[in-house]
Amino acid sequence: PAKDTRGRAASTRQERNVSNTGLDLFAKAQKLIPGGVQLFSKNPQATSPGAWPSYYSQASGSYIRDLAGEEYLDMSHCGVGACPLGYNDPDVNAAVIAAVNRGSSCSLNNPEEVELAELLCNIHPWADMVRYTRGGGEAMAVAVRIARAATGKSGVITAGYHGWHDWYLAGKKCPEKFRAYDSFVGTNFDGIPDELAGTAIPFKFGDVTSMSRAVEASFKGSHNNLAAIVIDTSRDMLKDVQIKEFLEAANLLAQSYNAVLIYDEVSGGFRGNFGRHQNKDGTWRSPDIAVFGKAISNGFAFGAVIGRREVMEAANNTFISSTYWTESLGPAAALATIKKLHHEHVSGALNRRGIVFTNRVEGEFLARKGSLPINIEFHGIWPLRRFLFVPTNPDPGINPEAYATLFTEMMLRRGILATNQFYPMLTHTNKHIEQYCRALRDFCRVISGNPPAGIPGLLHGPVRLSHPVRRN
Repeated sequence: PAKDTRGRAASTRQERNVSNTGLDLFAKAQKLIPGGVQLFSKNPQATSPGAWPSYYSQASGSYIRDLAGEEYLDMSHCGVGACPLGYNDPDVNAAVIAAVNRGSSCSLNNPEEVELAELLCNIHPWADMVRYTRGGGEAMAVAVRIARAATGKSGVITAGYHGWHDWYLAGKKCPEKFRAYDSFVGTNFDGIPDELAGTAIPFKFGDVTSMSRAVEASFKGSHNNLAAIVIDTSRDMLKDVQIKEFLEAANLLAQSYNAVLIYDEVSGGFRGNFGRHQNKDGTWRSPDIAVFGKAISNGFAFGAVIGRREVMEAANNTFISSTYWTESLGPAAALATIKKLHHEHVSGALNRRGIVFTNRVEGEFLARKGSLPINIEFHGIWPLRRFLFVPTNPDPGINPEAYATLFTEMMLRRGILATNQFYPMLTHTNKHIEQYCRALRDFCRVISGNPPAGIPGLLHGPVRLSHPVRRN
């Protein structure tokens, strides 16, 4: 594996020019790939058009090298949250390379999937059975299919973001009064059949009344049609007592209506806490199904659905099957990642980094309170920090997107990949956060000395495009 080059050029170089290599390749990609990318979060036009490097030649630790050989400290979404150990982790790589050398796929099953299932059930004693996928979105689709098979019903109510599949985006067809609770907004949603209207109803995370109303809306007349209550547990932080009361209420509703309680742990699982994100208090109700992805395999494609036997066995009565769910690289990566997450107490480290980052960045803005045209507003759990630039006054000439674009451009020129997210990795240090804050001070100095109307003129490219965002 490549060595981590932290502390080299990226930490000392003050200004740099953006290479045309990545820009030219992205222009070519737009002719060959709809939208130019496979993932909205990696679209350079939604980050910093004409400046974002777009492609990498190598990633290691907390650093990424682009196609022109320029090295950047990654303080952005860090692989969209898929690499809690840092890029190119040698222990995970070794396990995957060993699996490659054994042959990653053949006509028989790999034994690692049994070892991993046992490990996941040991970590989560309430669970008895496991199914695998190669991504979080499809793992959520599997979980909902199992819930519908187990209950014989189709209605689903949701809190949070759960991927791109029809079962979830059917919420776009829900009654108007529930759309305010949809956490995924900002793009077109063509291709979702009108016939799915009413099969998915969003509700507000942490709000029992909102959840109860969504249950009522899932009914078909007087017929109980509720198959599942699906909750993304890594939404904005609530007090422990609020979380406990909310999840207990969800459990009571699920039991009352013979529905399956599903926790979407794709983003927060194995990050905010070892295992389930919401697993700190043993008195909290466990779900019927929990779904994992991202952090579970440190950058290698994998997803897991774990659950109670009486629910999971419903998978035998429906068709859930895919060839590449049986290859061995995903389970090998997950086994190595989970063991290292445990041995190095990674969740605690990620929480601490998120707290330090938030406090330092908020401090930079508080120190300049009254002199800046924007403020910063944080969302998400400690190891998944998201923020918005919010105008400090109602001046219609202030465009938060222009400020966000300028922020990313200025950070890039100082050797830092930065967007409106920071998903800490084990390889991040307090020195990295200090480097980030030094560059942030320059940004604050520039925006405090220029009127809002002049901000677009400071950009090297156009203002970033809007793309799908999560409200919370």
